[in-house]
Amino acid sequence: MRELTLEEKEIQTKRRKAFRSFVAGIKPAIIEFAGFVGVENPQTAVDKPEKFLQVLELFLKNQDISELDREDQQTFHTMLMYYVGELLLYRHGGIWFLNENPDSESFLHYVVGYFERDGVSKELFLDPFNIIQGFMQTKIGRSLTEIIREAEENIYQKNE
Repeated sequence: MRELTLEEKEIQTKRRKAFRSFVAGIKPAIIEFAGFVGVENPQTAVDKPEKFLQVLELFLKNQDISELDREDQQTFHTMLMYYVGELLLYRHGGIWFLNENPDSESFLHYVVGYFERDGVSKELFLDPFNIIQGFMQTKIGRSLTEIIREAEENIYQKNE
């Protein structure tokens, strides 16, 4: 394992300290996002994430995210990242954690892993940030469901 740079050590320390508040803010942010999307009872986005996926799929399919200003794009990205992470935990069990492997593409990202279901190796994890990054770069007609399915297929392929 390589030595961390001073900047990486600072980011690591900062993200370790912020982890509890990061996790505590996820569900309230998803509820707020569901309200923005127009869900009548936004709490259902947390309680029934599969149903919210259907709503998001319809909402996002024809949204031109590139028309949003940079700050709104970042907020949108963050909200989707929270939701995708929570959906994956709902489906597969597991936890959020800070990836501290410097050789990983997701180094110092908050990721989901230690999956409890489906015989997935405890060493495998998914990076909701990168999943949504790919989604945000796709054109109108995109499918959040498809992007998530591809990410899930990845964990099963790596598990074999």
